[in-house]
Amino acid sequence: MPTIKEEISAWGERAFKCYVGIADENKNENGSAFYTQSPLDIMEENPYLVVMGINPGSTGPFAEQIVNQNWKRIGFPSVEGFLKGNIFWEDTKKMSYWQRIRTIFEKGGMVHLLNDDKKFVCTNITPFGTRKEKDLNREVVENTAHLSVELLDILKPKVVVCLGVMTFGELCRISGATDRVSVFGSVLSIARHNGMVVVGIHHPSAAYSNEQMCLVGQCLRLIFDRHETITAEQISEDAVIAEAYKNYLLRKQSPTNSKLWIDMEKVAEQLETGFTRYEGGVKDKTCRFWLCEEKGFALTVTNTQHGYIGVRHEGHKGSYLEGLDEEERRVKRLLLALNGYKEGAVWLATKAFSEFGADKEGIVKAIVEDCKRIKKLIEER
Repeated sequence: MPTIKEEISAWGERAFKCYVGIADENKNENGSAFYTQSPLDIMEENPYLVVMGINPGSTGPFAEQIVNQNWKRIGFPSVEGFLKGNIFWEDTKKMSYWQRIRTIFEKGGMVHLLNDDKKFVCTNITPFGTRKEKDLNREVVENTAHLSVELLDILKPKVVVCLGVMTFGELCRISGATDRVSVFGSVLSIARHNGMVVVGIHHPSAAYSNEQMCLVGQCLRLIFDRHETITAEQISEDAVIAEAYKNYLLRKQSPTNSKLWIDMEKVAEQLETGFTRYEGGVKDKTCRFWLCEEKGFALTVTNTQHGYIGVRHEGHKGSYLEGLDEEERRVKRLLLALNGYKEGAVWLATKAFSEFGADKEGIVKAIVEDCKRIKKLIEER
């Protein structure tokens, strides 16, 4: 009987041949580069978990990929190089959406499952990337997705966590998953495929409240514990999960959910130690602080709009989406690796107050801690 390593190698031969055929036909077009995510060549036993996305969120051409020195260094294009996974995998794990996945797993007491690449696999329904789901090439999906199902059937994890409604729907459709049911509206759904529990959750690149992360984390805890027999009823009737769902609904229905204004006076007072303020007073809605001695990068904490923390250059004008210099790219990567931060046109990164939870006293403390963390990152970069 072949080992899992041998089965993955044989799968890699089939998959690579299929993907190269597609890539070669469109090699100068954006989105023709392809790769899986976490390394597959290190797997020695069946993982407990597979994290499944829809596709890589990049759009490079295959023609550039095959001459890129970083890809060539791992032997790409070849089956062996392909099975080594995404050359930026370690950087991917620092991104905000992956940090949110870790937080969700922490809420369920299972973050250890994500600490060893030999214990879980992260991959996609198709290895060809688009920036947005709506840009998916349906023909490419139909011609490649069956290989991802074949990989799942080789890996045989206990649980497959699908990132996003579309990923869950596509995987269920292509694999013929059964017993598909929504447990908590758009928050979490489950199905079964070949002895595995397939779980669909809201994509972690979008906003998650603290209560939603707690709810999903607790659901995953029970699913992992009882994967062989778990049902939607057992999940919804679990006492801890029922309480988490109640808190989720309270937060969702709370009038502070849309505009989570907090005590800016307390924030400003606590930041007076360790920060140099250059705009806004203790009693103002907005305060701005330098993040390093040479100035340049600055931090804004504001009660305007929906309330948020933002980082950019002082006096910045124009759009950051039009291009960044090397130093800006480095700072942006550091910020997006922090939980809850998102890129924007006029900010290198922002984080909404709602990301810190619903307890306003707790939010003030968390905001101050985040500001100190950001300052340290900028100073030590």
